Amino acid sequence: MLFNFSSKPARRPTIGLILTGGGARAAYQAGVLAGIARLLPPSAPSPFRVICGTSAGALNASIIAQDAGHFALGVKRAVNAWATLHNSSVHRSDLGSVARHVARWAWTAVAGDKHGRPVSLLDNSPLRELVPRLVDFSCVRAAIRSNHLDALSVTASSYRTGQSVSFFEGNERLQPWASPRRRGERATLGPEHVLGSMAIPFMYPPERIGDDHFGDGAIQQLSPISPAIHLGAEKVLVIGVGRCSSAGAILDTRAAYPSIGEISGHLFDSIFADTLESDLERIRLVNEMLALIPHKVRERAGLQQREVETWVVNPRQSLEELAAIRVHRLPPALRLLLSAVGAMRDGRANVLSYVLTEEWYCKSLIRRGFRDAMAQRADIADFLEIPLNPLRTAVRQRAVISKSNEAVKLPVPAMAVAATGASYAALPLQA
Repeated sequence: MLFNFSSKPARRPTIGLILTGGGARAAYQAGVLAGIARLLPPSAPSPFRVICGTSAGALNASIIAQDAGHFALGVKRAVNAWATLHNSSVHRSDLGSVARHVARWAWTAVAGDKHGRPVSLLDNSPLRELVPRLVDFSCVRAAIRSNHLDALSVTASSYRTGQSVSFFEGNERLQPWASPRRRGERATLGPEHVLGSMAIPFMYPPERIGDDHFGDGAIQQLSPISPAIHLGAEKVLVIGVGRCSSAGAILDTRAAYPSIGEISGHLFDSIFADTLESDLERIRLVNEMLALIPHKVRERAGLQQREVETWVVNPRQSLEELAAIRVHRLPPALRLLLSAVGAMRDGRANVLSYVLTEEWYCKSLIRRGFRDAMAQRADIADFLEIPLNPLRTAVRQRAVISKSNEAVKLPVPAMAVAATGASYAALPLQA
């Protein structure tokens, strides 16, 4: 796989950010971003000139892109969004709504729907109201005009063509691209692009964009890093939410046939993680091939290709186990639905770890993301080519998020501590 770069490299390499899909697991990305913000001066602009998001990662990408001129502020918004999230913020979780949608889905699967109405297991109308409140896309355009950002890309899957479509908004130098299975399309981004990218099949209804309907961007996205490279990135930082190596152990399923929920969890892992690993392997092979060709030979042959450096941050601990700990706090209707499909059998909670959009779970993911980023802070700072300030990167042991009369401990940096709503409270902490 070769990538063409038509423009001359800048004095500093153009660094891209890839935020993968993963449903509720994307809260982990906010924690990693909080760790990266900790490496920078408080008012520094974003170190990422190209920001690409897929599925729930598209929401995170859009949130931080609107504040590309003030990276810490954008990260603060992302942390606040996830730290105050509830299932009711994403979809209707009352028993009546869930029962109606499940019954309608089952009936349509058997009898069909002559009217062509959208069918899904859950009603995501709360999410439709939430996205415009979290992202002002006019601010994204302002960041591009002010040269703090080269491009923002949101990837969704077309149900009409089967292509992976990366909708992007960026500077005038960037051009669309196309291949048999994917394409890049210039667009004026809006909430509908994020909603389309987050539309998990069967769970949420497809989103209409133009004359087409779109679903979750992780579907058919065989090269998740490709959009960033097409948009000019020379180095790419990837924040994934896939299983850690220790969590991929083979489970003993001899006692029972895999349930629908377990099979769905396996598919989620394949959609959100396996394509990323394959793409990273392809890039590694291309880099090795290019390294064998002397630069003078490339110049004489007129080759425009160059190596692409990547760095990946993934969870070091199982997110599935974290989701299973307090599953009893799920709304009864969702707990009943997940139990019915076997998603919580024998304590397994893989599907649950993707759909559990509850405040306590998301805060735990933020905590883990921040810790993982700080554990790699020297390597990340080296990759981003920023000086490592020991005073800024000292990990604080306590941070307090205030909600009513409740104090919740989160080891996130003071600038990223969020309270419910628009108010933020950070207490002086001791190192």
